[in-house]
Amino acid sequence: MINAGIKNINNNLFIAVLFLGTAMLFFTQCSSRVEEQTVDVDRSAWPSIRSTNKLIVISDSGMVKFRVFAPVQEIFDVAEEPYWEFPKGITMERFNPGMEKLADIKSDYAHYSVKDELWKWENNVVATNSRNEIFETEVLFWDQKKEKVYSDEFIKITLKEGFQTGYGFESNQDFTRYTIKQSQAEFPFEMQK
Repeated sequence: MINAGIKNINNNLFIAVLFLGTAMLFFTQCSSRVEEQTVDVDRSAWPSIRSTNKLIVISDSGMVKFRVFAPVQEIFDVAEEPYWEFPKGITMERFNPGMEKLADIKSDYAHYSVKDELWKWENNVVATNSRNEIFETEVLFWDQKKEKVYSDEFIKITLKEGFQTGYGFESNQDFTRYTIKQSQAEFPFEMQK
């Protein structure tokens, strides 16, 4: 009877050791498979922050200077040169200290370089100044450090009395003092009738 009990204990011990050995072998194999399938991901190619229906208010000493509306904003702050991207368009409004709108800009896409403080608007860019003059182009840059807006693309400026067209454009950031580099035409509305 004692021999039968020892045999049962030996059999149970053998089964337990066999089970634990198989389990350890299984888990060791699984973990090595996972390590083999691990892929390095370049985090700089992916936004660290993605937000939707974004309203950004930029102020200085409690005074609102800019208001930005964007359906989508993606922030790439891990990139070698950090930037913000607005892949579904953007609207930006610029204000004076009295909260009067000085200018606004809309486009279907925008990119902001954090280091250079440089904005780039692309695709259906439309800007309006405080005199309700309308500036239309496909690419527009705004250098915040130099407080200058410019483009080398075709531009059309709609004025109260007509419109001007040309290639290349420079302006102050309020769009009130500007020049067209290669002026093509100037059409008063009276002549068009």
